[in-house]
Amino acid sequence: MDRSSHSWFRPLLSRAYALAAGSFAIAMGLRPGVLAIGACVRDRLKRGRIADCDHAPAKAAERALKLLNQEQRAILDSEMFGIALIRERHFVWTNPGLDRILGHDTGVLAGQSTRLMYPDEEAYLALGAQAYPIIRCDGTYRGEQALVRRGGAVIWVEMTGTCFNHDPDAALWMFVDVTARRTAEAALRKSQAMLARTGAVAGVGGWELDIASGVLDWSEETCRISGAAPDYQPTLDEAVAFYAPEDRPTIVRAVETALAGGPGFDLELRYVRVDGKPIWVRAVGTVEYADGRPQRLVGAFQDISLKVEQLRRIEHLYEVSERQRVELTAFRDHAESEADLASFLLSRLCHVEQLNSIGVSYHWVPAETFSGDVIAVAASSSGDRYAMLADATGHGLAAAIHLIPLTSGFNAMAAKGFNLVTIADHLNRIVKDYSLPDRFVAVTLARWVSRENRLEVVNAGNPGALLLDGNRQILREFKSGSIPLGILDLPKFKPVMEVVELLGNEELLLFSDGLVEASDACGEPFGSAGVQAALASPAAGMSTIEAVRAGLALHAAAGTPVDDISVLVLRPSEFAGRRALAAAADLSHLDPHSARRAAAADAMTPQWRIATTFSWMELRKIEVVPVLVELTGTFGLNAAVEAPVFTVLSELFVNALEHGLLRLDSAIKSAHDGFERYLSLREKRLRNLREGEITVVIQHTRHGADSGVLRIEVHDSGDGFDHRAAASRAGPGAVAAAQASPSGRGLMLLNALCDSLSFNEQGNSVAVELSYS
Repeated sequence: MDRSSHSWFRPLLSRAYALAAGSFAIAMGLRPGVLAIGACVRDRLKRGRIADCDHAPAKAAERALKLLNQEQRAILDSEMFGIALIRERHFVWTNPGLDRILGHDTGVLAGQSTRLMYPDEEAYLALGAQAYPIIRCDGTYRGEQALVRRGGAVIWVEMTGTCFNHDPDAALWMFVDVTARRTAEAALRKSQAMLARTGAVAGVGGWELDIASGVLDWSEETCRISGAAPDYQPTLDEAVAFYAPEDRPTIVRAVETALAGGPGFDLELRYVRVDGKPIWVRAVGTVEYADGRPQRLVGAFQDISLKVEQLRRIEHLYEVSERQRVELTAFRDHAESEADLASFLLSRLCHVEQLNSIGVSYHWVPAETFSGDVIAVAASSSGDRYAMLADATGHGLAAAIHLIPLTSGFNAMAAKGFNLVTIADHLNRIVKDYSLPDRFVAVTLARWVSRENRLEVVNAGNPGALLLDGNRQILREFKSGSIPLGILDLPKFKPVMEVVELLGNEELLLFSDGLVEASDACGEPFGSAGVQAALASPAAGMSTIEAVRAGLALHAAAGTPVDDISVLVLRPSEFAGRRALAAAADLSHLDPHSARRAAAADAMTPQWRIATTFSWMELRKIEVVPVLVELTGTFGLNAAVEAPVFTVLSELFVNALEHGLLRLDSAIKSAHDGFERYLSLREKRLRNLREGEITVVIQHTRHGADSGVLRIEVHDSGDGFDHRAAASRAGPGAVAAAQASPSGRGLMLLNALCDSLSFNEQGNSVAVELSYS
């Protein structure tokens, strides 16, 4: 049936035409003019005829009406927009356009509930509650709504509804698909939001100047950087006024140049925010052209205060660094100069010339520029050789400094011939007086006594020193017998001295803990086992020091020492003239004070006499012989004769003390461990001595510039001895026999050295005369 025969169709046609014209005009961006056309047509349809204002012939009117009907049908059947008659929220009729919009076949929607086109119940009820009260009041509802196509796709449509034939339950609806526009708007909003976020995160704003109108637009970020409200849009002059006065001419010239067709600009300028805070900004601008003419000046805007501040800091740091470089260079040069001086001083204190002498070998590897270990070798006036290997806490210059007074004290006392226990006590006092409270020094002291060919060792905190035979077999280990220097005060500090008589080609090996603690790549220390292995398997012709060095190098091939390494080897058999008095005299030049004494001798009194008595209390704590020898040097005794004087005084005083007061028998020395037993008994009896005294008288008569006579008398309060029996044993070969024996050497040596030797009747007083030229 032709739908035009229905009674509702002509009103529907008229109303739909009007809605379609209005919706089409709005969708196309048209305004009231088009709506007026729709209203006119609608008025004509209501009257059911076209009024011919000019009284045209009837046929012309019928043709016009027919044309209008065709026009209205074309609108209803158009697919550009949808039209629907809806009663009680059910579709009565839909045009092909709505069927297409909702994705249904033609005529399928008739009779169905409009609920099917809403995405959910909530949207369905919300539209009904919002739109139908307006429609029932004979109004027109217009809005945008999300609908669902067949298949579930969501679309956006603009819906316009109006009451139909004054029926409160019927409404005529117009639908225009605006999904594309909404999608484009959403994409635009998203892009703008992303651009705004990016600008905020990056701190970059934008601006645009329309050249024709002079209108300047700022982005929100540009406003934020300037401290202005987000919607602030300044004029060009106002924007320029934000720049610091000294930089305004620069930005004005740049803008004028760009507007005149010149290049864009990229400037870093000073800027003042709305709140008066000065900042640095980067302003970038470029010209956009249309038809060869400049249209817009667009650009970017960024706060670069942090960058400028960082550059200033970098510049300041560079200036500071350069200044420090110059200062450090000067400091390095100064430090190198001082290091050279310190190295020279330490080498002099260690008597390097004696370290390089016959009978001495050493290996010295500092962990830093300066070693916290020190090796020193010195000779006394009597020809005895002294050695010291000291290891201070830590390493480097800080440790080396603590060894300077220690080395100086050792050299001085060794030159005077003090015994090792006295030297150890003195060095302990030096460390206590001149070192920090937490510092200490491990030390090994050794003394080769030339006239008796014996070796004395004191070890205070170092690894055990090793006495080796000619095949490098270990004969004895001198382990640490006391704690290191600088920890205890006297008398709590009690150094232990060990003594051994030498028979042939023995060697003494001393080393610091840096040797045994040297590690390989796996952290395994060299240890005592490594030292012994190196001694046991040297290559042919390799010396002891070379064997130790080779073993260490093999163990720690690529390692860097973490502690100072010091190794010292003494070969007493190579000490020239160890039993000859003349060789002892030749060693006098090694005493640093001998030249001064020789130079002072010419100014001293040619004749002088020293007489002093030592009580038992003084004998227990004073080493008399070095004191007396030092005193004779003060009076100007020729340095060349100091060595024999030391030997003679030592023999006379030792005999008076050991045989006269302590009543020791030299025959004890003949046993296997005789020297140690003898010295142990000597120490015990001296410690228990409660009576007795020794008087020493030294008288000097000078005959010429380099000649004179020295008379020495020694008296003890002991019982004396049978000197006649001793003298009767003198004869051919007696001196040689005495030299080969551990006892009986003293009297033979005095006979050989002195011009005269005499005892009193009791045998507790002896006098000798010693001439020199």
